[in-house]
Amino acid sequence: MSTAAAAAHHHHPTTALANTSSMLEPMLNTEVLLVTADGKVLLGKFKGFDQSLNVVLSECKERVYSMVEGVETLHHGLYLIRGDDV
Repeated sequence: MSTAAAAAHHHHPTTALANTSSMLEPMLNTEVLLVTADGKVLLGKFKGFDQSLNVVLSECKERVYSMVEGVETLHHGLYLIRGDDV
């Protein structure tokens, strides 16, 4: 493969991050619902994120669904979700 072809195939994380940032920035300070990789359902005000896509929610509530007990709401306040879990 030529150098130019290799460069064309190379993934540019900075470009991907810039695209993600431009998508997420308008959502700052809005209410969001986030489902984590392990299935947690979190609702809160989207306060920030970083290059690893760690997310900060304020006034965060977790909804726990149970066949026996129905829906339970846990109040977490300020909450950090690791980018790996999003």
